[in-house]
Amino acid sequence: MAESLPLAAVVGPLHSLVRRAARMRERVTITDQDEPSAVVISTDELEDLEDALAVAEARLRAARGESHRIPHAEVKRRLGIDQ
Repeated sequence: MAESLPLAAVVGPLHSLVRRAARMRERVTITDQDEPSAVVISTDELEDLEDALAVAEARLRAARGESHRIPHAEVKRRLGIDQ
């Protein structure tokens, strides 16, 4: 569930908002003069969003013909893994 709070109301209880975001994956929107200015989310949710963005960007590059594939043997060579 998303929640919106004015900036003045967040200063004191910030630690509890951060804990709620971390434990319950709640999104808390912080407003400044009734305008959204920041969102508190859990680090897990941020990682999920970044992963989803990376997948979408890779699919877009592939659709545009811009993806570069590296052969398995080359990856192993670059990583120093013996074949």
